[in-house]
Amino acid sequence: MAVIKPVSEKKRTGRHMELATPHKLKKILADIALGIPYEIAATANRLSPAHLYNCILQGEIDIAEGDDTPHASLVEGLRVIEKNAIASCLADIRPAEKGHRGAEWILERRFWKHFSPNVPTMELAAQMEEFKKILAESQKLKGNKDEKE
Repeated sequence: MAVIKPVSEKKRTGRHMELATPHKLKKILADIALGIPYEIAATANRLSPAHLYNCILQGEIDIAEGDDTPHASLVEGLRVIEKNAIASCLADIRPAEKGHRGAEWILERRFWKHFSPNVPTMELAAQMEEFKKILAESQKLKGNKDEKE
């Protein structure tokens, strides 16, 4: 029978999440295909959301360079999943006179850059937040210069 050690006696390592293996990425894709958000699919498969997004960025780089890697397969799989989700929602909306609100809601929230009526407002808000960060950083730098003089 295995004895569970108290947390204080366990050997701690720097890595709490595992690396993204091709098998793990396939499981994450399967979860996302079911409609599970990226972050939850990642953590459910012992991968941090940040690591998943880094894998996606690497996959986009690999695709641009023409490399066939697990990260490129992840990005290609995500593209297919998103295309199928959009097609499914649009198929539900077209024939329905009523009862298509759920499909509209998914499109407006999940794929907001393409389907939300508030895209200009949301993009402006994101730009304003970025501007505030840049302004705060420049004020910090200016404050550091004034202190040195």
